[in-house]
Amino acid sequence: MPACLEGLTKTCESGPCLYMKPTPLLEASELSYNTPEGRELFAQLNFGVNHGQILVVTGPNGSGKSTLLRLLLKDAPAKTGLVRCTVKRAKIGLLPQLQNIAFHLPLQLRDVIGLLTRAHPADAARFSLIQESDLGKAWNTASGGERQRTLLTCLLLNSPELLILDEPFNHLDPSSQAIMLEALSTFLKGGSPRAVVLVSHKEIPSSGELQGKVVTVKLMGERT
Repeated sequence: MPACLEGLTKTCESGPCLYMKPTPLLEASELSYNTPEGRELFAQLNFGVNHGQILVVTGPNGSGKSTLLRLLLKDAPAKTGLVRCTVKRAKIGLLPQLQNIAFHLPLQLRDVIGLLTRAHPADAARFSLIQESDLGKAWNTASGGERQRTLLTCLLLNSPELLILDEPFNHLDPSSQAIMLEALSTFLKGGSPRAVVLVSHKEIPSSGELQGKVVTVKLMGERT
């Protein structure tokens, strides 16, 4: 396929083939937001994420990354602009920042998977985020990274169409981060429409199986 046609959908009926731009699963147009004090966090953001893509939102602390997620989920109003999402809320999977999931449970990791999914805990191995030998660990004594990978496994097993991850690399070493990216790549290969929105302090590599699939939005910080 010519480079100018990459990313387009081909339809061929009775006549010549037509190439059409796919409809984004999630799209923002001219999106702006001010804090309650009147400070502008970001202005006129325009982006979209299609099936098979990862939208990465980066920026320093206070730049509005988590606020942007709230706007995309329509949990907060924007100053100006529009958010369009073709995915039903029930098919959106959200993994919040770890400090928001640091609760205590008298359960093992396998129990958490059993409660939050319809899958058998043994199915967790599909995404290689949790080793079978770790499923018997107690949630209360598991590391932050083990909790993070367990909850992400639950989301992936529930087959969402849109996966939203707020700082998922926190508490993960480089090896675990690479495993998580591989799991996300496996998720994106699914047949049904699916995409990922990921907030991170750092950019993720658009190489290997993720080459050409990463869309980056950089937030610069508060403006006065």
